Amino acid sequence: AGKVGPAFSRKNVVGIMRSVALGCLLDKLTSTDKDHRYMATSDLSRELQSDDCVLDDFESKRIVAAVLKQINDQSGDISGLANACLGALAGKVGPAYIEEMCKVLLEQMKTAQDAMKRDVAYLGLKSVIQNIGGAGLDEGGRMGSRSDAEGAGASGASGSPAKASGKAGVEGGKRAVVDVVAEFLGPRLLECIQADSEEIASNGYDLLLMYLTQHGCLFPDLTRMAEICATECENPRPGIRKKAMQCLGKMSASLPIADFHAMCKMIIGKLGTYSDKKSLRLAEVQQAQSLVMSLSFVSKGAGFRMGEHVPDIVTLCLSLARLGMEDDEGHGVELVEACLVELELCMLRCPHDAARFRSDINDAAIVCLSYDPNYSADSDMDDGDASVGSHGSNEEYSDDGFSDDDDSTWKVRRAACKVLSAEIRMYSGKSHIGDVYSGCQQAVVRRAVGEREETVRQEVFNVYLDLIAAVQRSEDDDAMQQLRVDLETVALRFGKTIRKQSSKIRVCIFKVLTEMVAASQVGALFSTIMAHFVKEIVSGLHDDASSALQLQILQLLEVGFGAGWPTEGDGLSKEVVEVTEEVLECTQKKYFALSAASLRVCQKVVYLARPNVEEALVPGLTPLVLPLFVTVIDVLSSSEKPQEVKNAAISCTGHALGQMGDMLEATQVESLAKDFAAMPSNAKRAKRQGSNEGNTGHMPRLKDAVSVLIERLGNETTRLSALTALKRLVESPLHLDVHGALGDATSFIKSYLKKLDRQVRIASVETLSAIMTCRASQLDQSEIGAIIDEVSCLVSDDDLGVSTAVISLLGNAVVSSPEVCAAVLDKTLGSIHQLLSSNTLQTSSLDKLIKFFEKAVGCAPDEEAIAKDLFEFGMRSETKHASTAAAKCVASLAACSDPSFQFVNKKLATLGKAKSAEQREFMLYCIRELGARRLPLDKEETLRDGVVNCMGDESCVEAAAGALGGLASGNNTSHMGYIIDVLSSSKEPQLRYPMLRALDEGLKIMSWGRGSTMDDSARQTIVDNIVTILIKMNMDKDVSDELKVIIAECYGFAASICPQSVLPTFESQLGSNEVPCRIMALVALKSCIVDSEQDIDESLRVTWLPMAMERLADGDVSVRRSATLLLSLAAHTKLFLVKDMLLGCLPPLLEQTKPDESLIRTIDLGPFKHKIDDGLEQRKSAYDCLGIMIGKCWDDLPDQAKVVERVVAGVGDEYEVKLKCHDLLVALSEKEPTLVLAILDTIIGPMTKTLSKRSTPNSVRQEIDRNEDMLRSALRAIHAMDGIEGSDNVTSFKNFTNAICTDQFLGPRFASVKKQGTG
Repeated sequence: AGKVGPAFSRKNVVGIMRSVALGCLLDKLTSTDKDHRYMATSDLSRELQSDDCVLDDFESKRIVAAVLKQINDQSGDISGLANACLGALAGKVGPAYIEEMCKVLLEQMKTAQDAMKRDVAYLGLKSVIQNIGGAGLDEGGRMGSRSDAEGAGASGASGSPAKASGKAGVEGGKRAVVDVVAEFLGPRLLECIQADSEEIASNGYDLLLMYLTQHGCLFPDLTRMAEICATECENPRPGIRKKAMQCLGKMSASLPIADFHAMCKMIIGKLGTYSDKKSLRLAEVQQAQSLVMSLSFVSKGAGFRMGEHVPDIVTLCLSLARLGMEDDEGHGVELVEACLVELELCMLRCPHDAARFRSDINDAAIVCLSYDPNYSADSDMDDGDASVGSHGSNEEYSDDGFSDDDDSTWKVRRAACKVLSAEIRMYSGKSHIGDVYSGCQQAVVRRAVGEREETVRQEVFNVYLDLIAAVQRSEDDDAMQQLRVDLETVALRFGKTIRKQSSKIRVCIFKVLTEMVAASQVGALFSTIMAHFVKEIVSGLHDDASSALQLQILQLLEVGFGAGWPTEGDGLSKEVVEVTEEVLECTQKKYFALSAASLRVCQKVVYLARPNVEEALVPGLTPLVLPLFVTVIDVLSSSEKPQEVKNAAISCTGHALGQMGDMLEATQVESLAKDFAAMPSNAKRAKRQGSNEGNTGHMPRLKDAVSVLIERLGNETTRLSALTALKRLVESPLHLDVHGALGDATSFIKSYLKKLDRQVRIASVETLSAIMTCRASQLDQSEIGAIIDEVSCLVSDDDLGVSTAVISLLGNAVVSSPEVCAAVLDKTLGSIHQLLSSNTLQTSSLDKLIKFFEKAVGCAPDEEAIAKDLFEFGMRSETKHASTAAAKCVASLAACSDPSFQFVNKKLATLGKAKSAEQREFMLYCIRELGARRLPLDKEETLRDGVVNCMGDESCVEAAAGALGGLASGNNTSHMGYIIDVLSSSKEPQLRYPMLRALDEGLKIMSWGRGSTMDDSARQTIVDNIVTILIKMNMDKDVSDELKVIIAECYGFAASICPQSVLPTFESQLGSNEVPCRIMALVALKSCIVDSEQDIDESLRVTWLPMAMERLADGDVSVRRSATLLLSLAAHTKLFLVKDMLLGCLPPLLEQTKPDESLIRTIDLGPFKHKIDDGLEQRKSAYDCLGIMIGKCWDDLPDQAKVVERVVAGVGDEYEVKLKCHDLLVALSEKEPTLVLAILDTIIGPMTKTLSKRSTPNSVRQEIDRNEDMLRSALRAIHAMDGIEGSDNVTSFKNFTNAICTDQFLGPRFASVKKQGTG
């Protein structure tokens, strides 16, 4: 008690002090001094917004009454602070006081005579509604029902209805607070929106819209509200009409589905009365426009729900758009625009429902794109006359007092552009892109040339950019070929319009040209642009008024120069020189982005001037070399440039020196200066020429350039870029004389090896590796020794990336300087042993180690010593990973060194004398690797007997089987014959498993082409015998399932070795009535599919895989699972093998994702019953296959909507299936967001059940971890779906995610998932 008392007392003291402070503030609120009231209200607002503020019933009552009085204060500042207090109170007090606030404010908003008081009440209600707390999750994923709220309110109330206030009351009464909004405020807002006063109705709609956004699904009578809003959509007052449409759109996602469809049919029915007419009066046009806009708001809010009505909507919109365009008075412009907006939404929200109308929508959009009845000079559009641009003449529009300001037809053309963009975006797959491209390309190009409205023209260019991107993304060869055919013509048409355009339009044109050059993938298109529009490019670079234009032109030049010279490129040297001179001037700009972009262009010019270092400079570009070096080195030497400019200058210097650094030699510099002086001079060139003539002593020299580069190497901010540039310089085939600078460079680099920055360490090691490879002769032995000392300590398993780079460096060092080999081995073999023992050693790192040993063994004084060291290490190894890695290294040494081979051969002969199982296991791994390399061992028959004897040791069975398989894959056919004899006889059944494993290993090596070189007849005989034995063993009932899998793999490897004789036997196996036969054939086909290209692939694609895929509908679940696994492997490894079968494979595959009641068994365990689902593994395999297809060939799947439907169904399946479906939802949210939007409503229920599951106090650690993994998996899927554009319009899902964020248990986990996703 003594320990608890003081803490309890302090808590009471804090509460008393806060109560006293609040009481003082409330007293000051009634002060006659305005300043006192202001300060008191401000302090009260700050106190209420504090998380520590907890109000009891008495305090809530006093504060609410005081603040409601304060909102009508004569001072506007005080009134505004009072409104802020109302918002804070909404989250602090109980539902009864919120109801009281809403009642007072509503009454004042509706009845107050003073307009200011009505506005104050309106603002107060907005603050209250905006700050009312949300609810938690219920079983359906909703925010809570009224019955739940009543329970919560009853449990929190005692005596007074306001007892739910206070911190505990707020937490426990959130559902009740939300129901205050639903039961009290909602119906009264409906009264407001039906008021005769436009001000009250407008304010009511604003509050209703905010209410629907916050708690739309809790409205007590959504159907009634929908009827009112649908009626008000035809209100003659524009402001009320628009707000009614917005409310209708917000509630559309929460309406009961039957009422939603009824509402849509009502609106569509009204529209139908207008579409049947031949012409429309002005009033009818306005009414039709309002109805179409209503549908647009509903489409935005409901999205996928509109799918059922898309056919009617598209038909009506097309008809009404035609009527609007036929209106000679121009009254139908906005109707046409509204129809186009709705057509765009149909394609964006319901692409699959609108797909069959795509062609009709495209035709209408093309017609609307050229809708410009006030402009009669259509012929000029095709000619690309500049007069149609934004700076053209407007004389044609001045007749009869008409001007461009009165013209609103541009809205139609802008809307048409958005329709085309939506079409390109949603139908860019291979099945549609050809039609989409041919349907809109010509019209878009024609409009881009002839459009006179600047904003619309920008939209048209964006459409063409979308079209280029869609064609490239689709990977459709025909569409891509057609695009490249059209590029040159289109580029010329666009380029002719550059002059006399505004800077914004010129930016658009150059951006389009850039994308076109990138899409062409050759230099011919850019050469055409340079030949025709060099003046426009130069003038654009000289235009300092628009940095965006300069940057876009520089990007075009970077892409174009990077494409290289076309065949006829030599004729453009003059243009290149002219443009490059302007680029060199841009390197001196103050804007860092311009300077850096110019330097990147200069880097591309280097390769343009000298594509091949073994050849001379391109004659016409020789005068550029000197000014380019002068400019770049000048920028490089400056220490005041921004970081991006410094990095670009360093990179450009490295490439320039590496590609044409020999031009900086004394004689070459003088020659370059003469070439530069001989050029026809302009003002800039003359200035630079005079500077060069007056400062001949400051001509750039190679030594000066390298010294500046080394100086940048010593700077912390530029050292990474300098390391890359120095590596490029050292590796240059020009073999420049940089001997004097290497010492300083290596000193810097050695110091960087100890830096914490991993990227710098790797770059330092790679640069040193380049120096040791290309410039080792220029280093002293002491310098080489110092480098080896520094890098040797970096070889460890702490950082495999750095270690691998160091191993490559050491390999280059021993080749360049063989005398250091002994020192390298002495310093690194111990660390290499550590690497070989590491469980994290990857195949690529092991390959680098093997290459290092192969280089070292040729330079080492004692070749046998390396093999001896590795062999002894392998004999000491205690893990399989270390033993297999050491065995591969030993085998590689034996293959390239005779002394090493003799040593290893002698050691392996002592297999029977090994002292431990680990030693025998290592020696067996060595035999396997040597056999796979076809190295003849001494006394192989005797060695084989020793291997077979090892099969009696259970710990060595796998290694012995691999060793015998390695021997059998070589040229000695007796080993394979021995395996066949043992398997044929039943005398030694204990050898059946290891012999099958040995056969599997041997055939696998042979199928990869690494094994035997025996003649075809001997190979054919052996394979035929093997197939006969395998088929016989597969039907043996005593053979276990594990052995049958190995038998099937051997069958497949045999088919890869001799396909002509083995593959025909698959037909009888696949068509057999016996389940084991069908499974064996399917598993065997998996063994035939490997990453590398094989002769058997075409036969598999045409004949055997189609036959195998028929087994997806097999009557046995094991056969279906084998077929599913085969389809997964083929789709993942070689998609082209099964791509043509997707139409037939997908339906039976989707069937496999459904639970099969006939496969569920119930086992009676006495006190309880246990269910076993024999179809669970098959469902997991089916979903795995779907995941591969979604990632590899989503656009080629025939029925994508059904795939999404099955994924949603899997979210409610068993634990393992749920995890897979969560991952699939993440992938689908990126691949096909529109289809995922359509299922957001249905996904909430199963997700809620998953998120509601909690571990019990008695749960073991494994159960707790499983549940935690499930929660995080579900939250990742929810986060991915929440990131889809348009998910905010699905009110139920938005409320679902909001409830997760506010949940005490799930909120922190969801925040962690979001952080990982953004990270």
